[in-house]
Amino acid sequence: MYSQILIIIGLLLNLLGAYKLYKSVIPFPHYYAKSGESEAFPVAILDMDIAKKGFRYIFIGITFQIISIIAVIFIK
Repeated sequence: MYSQILIIIGLLLNLLGAYKLYKSVIPFPHYYAKSGESEAFPVAILDMDIAKKGFRYIFIGITFQIISIIAVIFIK
């Protein structure tokens, strides 16, 4: 039972980390070529503070999942 709870916590942390990574991309308005083409080139930057938090959440979530698997293997 505890291993299932740890896996669920790990999955939720992974989901939160993926959301933080998604929100760390800051889009800008499209940049149009100087030649007058109608083709737009998307421009974006990455907010590193939010991205670092996202990677931390993902790392902690994977750690929770590994701990739960080890607990199932060795504490039976």
